[in-house]
Amino acid sequence: MRIAISTCSMVSCDKDFAGTGLGVYLDNLVTFLQKEASDDQFYIFMPESQRRFFKIKHKNFKAIYLKEYTNRLIPGLLWYFFLLPLLLKRYKIDCLHIPDFRRFPLIKVCPIVLTIHDMTNFIVKGRLTTTKKIYRYFIKYVFSKYADRIVTVSDNTKKDVVNVLGIDPAKITVVHNGVSKEFCVRERKSALKELKSFDPPERSILYVSRLEHPLKNHITLLRAYARCKEEKDFAHKLIFIGERWSGHEAIFVEIKRLGLGGDVIMLEKISFKALTRFYNIADLFVFPSLYEGFGLPAVEALASGVPVIASDTSSLKEIVGGSGLLFKPGDDLNLSELILKVLDDKNLRSDMIQKGLSRSSEYCWKAVASSMLSVYRSSASRVQ
Repeated sequence: MRIAISTCSMVSCDKDFAGTGLGVYLDNLVTFLQKEASDDQFYIFMPESQRRFFKIKHKNFKAIYLKEYTNRLIPGLLWYFFLLPLLLKRYKIDCLHIPDFRRFPLIKVCPIVLTIHDMTNFIVKGRLTTTKKIYRYFIKYVFSKYADRIVTVSDNTKKDVVNVLGIDPAKITVVHNGVSKEFCVRERKSALKELKSFDPPERSILYVSRLEHPLKNHITLLRAYARCKEEKDFAHKLIFIGERWSGHEAIFVEIKRLGLGGDVIMLEKISFKALTRFYNIADLFVFPSLYEGFGLPAVEALASGVPVIASDTSSLKEIVGGSGLLFKPGDDLNLSELILKVLDDKNLRSDMIQKGLSRSSEYCWKAVASSMLSVYRSSASRVQ
């Protein structure tokens, strides 16, 4: 069977730095498919700039390098609409996997598998513009007519796809993301030493997410942290790791308003190795996001042996399960109480760490690759 995967919608492709969600997904999917695939032939359609990002080693995997315009919005859409079908015909593709549902071919020449990572733009208040409302009806038509199989990364995202787009649930397969083995338990002292150039604090609370307001809800965490600071002997610093996004100015305004300029450490672009070590030195990971399609940073924290407090919303309840503590995303008072409780109660911390390690072991990229292979094969077999 000949399978094609298009990576053109992935913008960030610097292997030296911690990647975005789609980049992490594609990197691991391509890597582990090479370990799982046997007789299948894979074609990875990618812009030339991604040559260094993906490691194509398997003899049955071939990279097809494209012009850079394919990962730009309008030229990329036109390429997907009209030129990608020609490539699919040229290489006699039996199944096409599009890992980002916002781009797809309008001329169908083979079975199509779409991955939907989240429905943020259609679920979160204030994100559904008039343009997106029109687009919602367009993709609903496309999904119904063109997609042979839709893959979501959580049961919650599947539910959102069914409710928002009216897609038949029988057409949707849930394949949870995995977590890299680089996220693991390490000795704090050695991790602190490796992070020496960052001058890391001895004690810290960590949140890994792009700086986007209000979606990522940094402000609730800042207010909860400010409450914790009122307690005697509270010495933890708050570390935010993530690039600036829309609305990030509000986060800096709140830091100044609360007088936390000397307590909040902001890191925007760090190496993947450094990211893993920041998990290792954290005493607690807090994930206050208003909406997540999966919530990979929470799983990375669990795998690193860090207790997790997450908002009681979207997929986070499903992904964190009973291994972490949950709170209403706007309740900074309750969040502050949970933070102090986890930091003060050694038995609770130990229990959360053990449950977290057990929970994170359920998320494996090898299993993701195996499941996706089954999806490809079943989708292709329906038309043979």
